[in-house]
Amino acid sequence: MRNLYTNHHKRPIKAIILAAGLSTRMGRTKQLLPFKGTTMLQYVIEQVLKLHCKEVIAVIGHDAVTIMEEIKISDPSFSWLINEDYANGQSSSLYKGLSKVVFPEEDALVFLGDTPFIEKKTSEMIIERGQYIAREKNHPFTIRPLYNQTAGHPVYFANISNTMIQSIQQQSGKNFIRTIPYKEEIAVNDRGILLDIDTRQRYEKLVDF
Repeated sequence: MRNLYTNHHKRPIKAIILAAGLSTRMGRTKQLLPFKGTTMLQYVIEQVLKLHCKEVIAVIGHDAVTIMEEIKISDPSFSWLINEDYANGQSSSLYKGLSKVVFPEEDALVFLGDTPFIEKKTSEMIIERGQYIAREKNHPFTIRPLYNQTAGHPVYFANISNTMIQSIQQQSGKNFIRTIPYKEEIAVNDRGILLDIDTRQRYEKLVDF
């Protein structure tokens, strides 16, 4: 077991997994869909844990009790965070998650619970670049991977003020990112940064990707 505060990165990183949605388009709780011998959300959590961040926090809401009963994570760096406002959309989960990060002493790396195909090397590349910029600059910034000119996840956040975090509640996550003055997008050969599973048809098509 790693100690809760074990962190292989020079700057502490909290990984936030947004997984509180209603799964309306799927027709069932997609976090618990069978995926690679486990459930989709558990698989995502386990992949993120391999990045050795200070903490990994999964933000859940819809069907939270069932999810916590069915998904058991023993790693002490992992925790659940309940978003009671999940019906207000993904931005409410982003707000909850980033509120748990002590900026500027810590940075954040945000994943989606329905995007399980991101390659580890992609996340490591985003972390490496984020760590470098954070050592050089003290202004707010984000870094995202880019595939075929389309930005995906994970998203690295650093030096975000409390005022900026509070503003998430009045806008979408995409609009929030647009308000951050410095942004970088890194081209990667990883289609997984864009492959989310949000419908039954997409699940059946991608489950063996």
